[in-house]
Amino acid sequence: MKPRVVYLHGFASSPASSKAAFLRRRFAARGVAFHCPDLNRPDFSTLTATRMIERTESLVASLEEGPVALFGSSLGAFVALQAAERARAETGRPITRLVLLAPALDFGRRPVGDLGEAGMARWRDTGWWELTHYASGQPARVHYELFRDARRYDAFAAARPVPTLVLQGRRDAVVDPGMVSRYAAARPHVTLVLLDDDHQLGASLERVWSESVRFLGLPDGGGGGDDPGNRSADARLGAYSERSIPSGSTRGGAPGRKPAGRETGTAPHAPESVAQVAPQVVEPAPAPRVTGMSAHQAPPVSTS
Repeated sequence: MKPRVVYLHGFASSPASSKAAFLRRRFAARGVAFHCPDLNRPDFSTLTATRMIERTESLVASLEEGPVALFGSSLGAFVALQAAERARAETGRPITRLVLLAPALDFGRRPVGDLGEAGMARWRDTGWWELTHYASGQPARVHYELFRDARRYDAFAAARPVPTLVLQGRRDAVVDPGMVSRYAAARPHVTLVLLDDDHQLGASLERVWSESVRFLGLPDGGGGGDDPGNRSADARLGAYSERSIPSGSTRGGAPGRKPAGRETGTAPHAPESVAQVAPQVVEPAPAPRVTGMSAHQAPPVSTS
C-alpha cells in the first residue's frame, strides 16, 4: 500500500515552499496523497513545538487508514520526529517512515541560527524576537515560548525505532552536520545521506527525490524486467536496505540489525562498528556568528 505523505515545513516557511512544491508535484505524478499543513497557523507569534506536534497528530488522525510517511525540513524535522515518537503503534494510521531534511534535532538546546548568546538573552528578556518571515517577506515576531517549549523534547532520547532517512548538507551553516552525523551513527534504524549542499538542499532536490522514493519503496520510473513497480513494497524496501549506500552516506541498517558502521567512498578504512568511532566525513559547521537582533532580522532557519 502506498503511504500517505505528510510534509512539515521549517521555521518561518510555509506549504508554498520550494521543497514542498517540488515533492507535491512528484508524489502527485505517482498517485501518492501529499499533505502539508501550515504550521504558522493560527498565529505565527505564538508558535510552539507542542502546537506543531499536536497539529501534526490531528492531521494524521484525519487521514484514511494506512501507513503514513512523515517528511520534515529543519524545524519541521524536529516536529516530525517527536510526532512519530508519540504515535501509537496500533493505530490505523501508523507512522512507518521518517524522512528528515537538514533536521534541527538540537533545537531548544543551542543558540538559534546567528543570534548567539547575546541575541538569545535579549529574546528571553524581552519575550519577543522580531524578524522577517521567510515565506511572506513581511515583518513578524515570535515569542520566547517557542524556544522554552522546545526544551521539553529531546530528539536524542527518542526511543521508537521508526525507519528513518536523513539527508544533510555538508555545508549547512544552520544545522550542524556533525550533530546530525552523531545522531545517525548511534541508531541502526537511521540511514544518513550527506550531500554537497547547504541548509536549503536546493541543489540536491533530485537526489532528495531519488533517495526518498527508494526508501519508501515506490516505483522510481525505471524499466526492464526488474522494474521496482513490478515488485511488492516490502521487496522494494528490502532492496533499499541492502543496496550499496552512495558515496558520502552512512547506513545504520534496519531495526534490530547490528549497525553497519561504514561509509563508502570517503573512509576506506572505516571501522565495522559505529560505537567505536564517529563518522569521519563531516566537518562541523563554523560556530554561529553573534549579532544583535535588529527590528526585522531575517530568520536563521529559512527552510524550504
